[in-house]
Amino acid sequence: DAPAEIPRLNIQLDNLSFNFSNIRADMIVNDAEPSQAELDNFFKVILAFGTNITRVGYVMKKNYENVSDEFLRKNLNLDTDRFSDLNEVAESSWRVNRIQTIGTGECNNISTLILDSSSDQSNILLERDVNTVQSRTNLNISDLPSLNSLVESLRIESNRPFGITDHG
Repeated sequence: DAPAEIPRLNIQLDNLSFNFSNIRADMIVNDAEPSQAELDNFFKVILAFGTNITRVGYVMKKNYENVSDEFLRKNLNLDTDRFSDLNEVAESSWRVNRIQTIGTGECNNISTLILDSSSDQSNILLERDVNTVQSRTNLNISDLPSLNSLVESLRIESNRPFGITDHG
């Protein structure tokens, strides 16, 4: 009797994995964009689960090695002047969640950034998790064009720099 959100099926590919629970389907991308064939397979499994899927998420993970303050400002939109000297910090993390309208309904737009400066170089893991909010989304998974459009909107949003959005 595990909670409905706990994944029951996990499909792992090279730079991509799919997690499916009773009510949620997530695509997790590591440093690469999925092909159309991989997206089509994701949709096929969602459709196979039937009408129980009420949430869809797109999670993008990127690793950056040997980053500088300039890199953080330019590529991740982080104002490093707000932090003390990052070279003195062994590890820090930031997590921001904004509820936003994306596609057909309300979505969680979660940005997580983990900075690890414990070695000779600073490394960053950036994770963007954009997923539909169950209680505030009109999700019709049997409508493949709408599902494709929603996942494309989630994908675009997940590829924006940390903390940046066009949705408010």
